[in-house]
Amino acid sequence: SKEKALKIMDFIQEKQPEVCVEVGVHYGASTFAILKALKHRKKGILVAVDPWSKEAALLNETDPKHVQFWGSKNFNKTYKKFLRLLSKHHLEKFCRVMRMSSQEALAQFSDGAIDFIHLDGNHSEASTIADVKLSIQKIKPRGYILFNDAHWPQTQKALEILRANCQLIAKYSVDNQCLLFQKTSLN
Repeated sequence: SKEKALKIMDFIQEKQPEVCVEVGVHYGASTFAILKALKHRKKGILVAVDPWSKEAALLNETDPKHVQFWGSKNFNKTYKKFLRLLSKHHLEKFCRVMRMSSQEALAQFSDGAIDFIHLDGNHSEASTIADVKLSIQKIKPRGYILFNDAHWPQTQKALEILRANCQLIAKYSVDNQCLLFQKTSLN
């Protein structure tokens, strides 16, 4: 939503993270907001992580509506549309695209290397738990995690892990509830 994009852009402008990661890019709406803020600052990098594959989107998915929605997507077309968005707006300098699973991509970062991560990947319970655990490990102390769709039943166990390791900083009332956390510990 426009509201979410503006919140993200304001956050990037205020906190000025250097290394940002977005897990779950799809068409790139949130990615675009982060990249525009980085371009405006003329500083920072966003690592855009998404496998753009039906298999990854349906991994551990049990909700019939989600299976139907994600099962009908043409992910190669979506990926190419995202790359055109980067090119059209001259954002390539600020973006590194990793077409792979979040676990594969996050494993390539050193512990404590990421300033800000937006989690909006596969929303199954198992996937959100794995993404949160890896993000807490890879985010630097006092770094930020924006968690999308925090109101879904499948994301609640992942949120428990976030609450145990991070402080809730902000709750955004957008189409889908987003919670902003700050890592409070060194683990």
